[in-house]
Amino acid sequence: MNIFTAYLDAMRRYVDFDGRTSRSQYWFFVLVFYGGGILLLMLLPNDFFQPTLVILFLVHALPSLAITVRRLHDFDASGWWMLLHGVLGILFSIGIGCLPSSEGDNSYGPSPHSNPLDKLTNTFE
Repeated sequence: MNIFTAYLDAMRRYVDFDGRTSRSQYWFFVLVFYGGGILLLMLLPNDFFQPTLVILFLVHALPSLAITVRRLHDFDASGWWMLLHGVLGILFSIGIGCLPSSEGDNSYGPSPHSNPLDKLTNTFE
């Protein structure tokens, strides 16, 4: 999955709080989101920057929340841990982005790293 495919997938699944998200997809989304904000900061004059930044954050608020909850699910943690983000801020984001996935399927669904063909071959064994 390349960076823009991962970003667009996260934006399409903006209300999907079920399932799991891999570390790479999480970081690709964060990179495009914050990278876009920094790019706008450098390119836009000050008069246009503030309203544009507000729109950028409003558009990404729900997808950001959803991908963070799915990332928490990836290492078998409840989405309620997201409440710590308000207290720990950027340290929380970096922490969940660095934690490895739980092995195989967990209580939130199949691994985002699993190969669909593996499941197919396991059914015939």
